[in-house]
Amino acid sequence: MTLGGEWKYTELKNLVSLTQTGKAKVNQQALFIEEQWALSQKNTLTYGVRVDMHESFSTHWSPRAYLVHYRDTKKGLNLQTFLV
Repeated sequence: MTLGGEWKYTELKNLVSLTQTGKAKVNQQALFIEEQWALSQKNTLTYGVRVDMHESFSTHWSPRAYLVHYRDTKKGLNLQTFLV
């Protein structure tokens, strides 16, 4: 299982700005959790969710799931030479 998070605080001070004060502050957080489940030796299911919380854009959930199929690990090399 993988857990993680992010916190970002951004402050902008700009004297030439479209806002009246020339200042902007944004607080943003994110959390995620991800898990892998081995269905067989060759198939793994990975699933998780991320939630982003932003002062200006509210909360956004991003669930995801995907299946990974591992092919055979055998490797081969075939060389041919021709004499003219």
